[in-house]
Amino acid sequence: MLSRKLLCSLAAVSALAALSLSAPARADVPLRMVHQGRLFDPQGNPLSTSVEITFSLYSQDSGGAAVWTEKHTVATDDGYFSAELGDTTTLTGVLTGAPLYLGIQVGQDPEMTPRSPLQSVPYAILAGNVLGDITPHSISVNGTPVIDATGAWIGLPTNLVGPQGPQGDPGPQGAPGPIGPTGADGAPGAPGVMGPAGPAGPTLLKRVGFGPITLNSGGGATVQLAALTFTPPVSGTALIVGRGWCYQRGLVGTNEINIGIGTTLANAFAGFQQDWGMLRLPGGLPNGTDFGHHFTAESVLAVTANTATTVVLGARHFVGAVVTDSCSGNFSVQVYTANLP
Repeated sequence: MLSRKLLCSLAAVSALAALSLSAPARADVPLRMVHQGRLFDPQGNPLSTSVEITFSLYSQDSGGAAVWTEKHTVATDDGYFSAELGDTTTLTGVLTGAPLYLGIQVGQDPEMTPRSPLQSVPYAILAGNVLGDITPHSISVNGTPVIDATGAWIGLPTNLVGPQGPQGDPGPQGAPGPIGPTGADGAPGAPGVMGPAGPAGPTLLKRVGFGPITLNSGGGATVQLAALTFTPPVSGTALIVGRGWCYQRGLVGTNEINIGIGTTLANAFAGFQQDWGMLRLPGGLPNGTDFGHHFTAESVLAVTANTATTVVLGARHFVGAVVTDSCSGNFSVQVYTANLP
């Protein structure tokens, strides 16, 4: 018997195959392994008889107690045999992924040495992970259902959201959305800081009316329409304005009246012509016909604070025959704290 044991330990060929599912239909994966080998007698002849073989699994390659044991009576054909391990003693809880070693004992002979480590067969390596699609009817974890047959989550409601991941790259800008409704008016803002005071405006110092005053007849004759004496409160520029109406009565030939401003009647017409008011009637009027015309005359004068100043509004009958003309209106003065532009 010793000779047969030695031949068996040297000549036995073992292979473990994990059963895999190739069909898409649902089926439980059987926890069974197929072991195949060949036995010879002491003379080296293949056996053709039935023998009893004890298969044991260990957590170490030598010594220690078996974690699983199963006996099989197998028929040999030219020495070849096959046994389905797990057929009578379940492998549930044994094949956990931890290292295991297979021991084989033929009949009453001592167990063969060395023990054979369990290895993965081709493609069975993928059993530790799922690649591709899976089609379960439901999913349970440690016996607790977490996804039912409809695909709905029925597990614990906590910890369903993982921690926030890092921020991704900004996506492309989307199209502008529609304009929303106008919002409510906001609260009034706080009053702004008051700005610095601007320069003082003009000060109206004096205004007088006059008329009607008859003009002297004949070319070059002048008459004083009004005079103003004022004392400016500040130094600066005085703006002097005369406004009114002059009436011309029926005459033959061109008639012209000039209105001027000066510090005296003598120099009222010595300034530039743009300071004058001029009324000109080319061709004259029929005798007994009246003609009225509005006039404005302006002039500027530098003044000194608290110094009395006199200005005169005059009229000059510059061109015309002997007629009776008259003027009326008002005369005013304003003082600015700076020079006018």
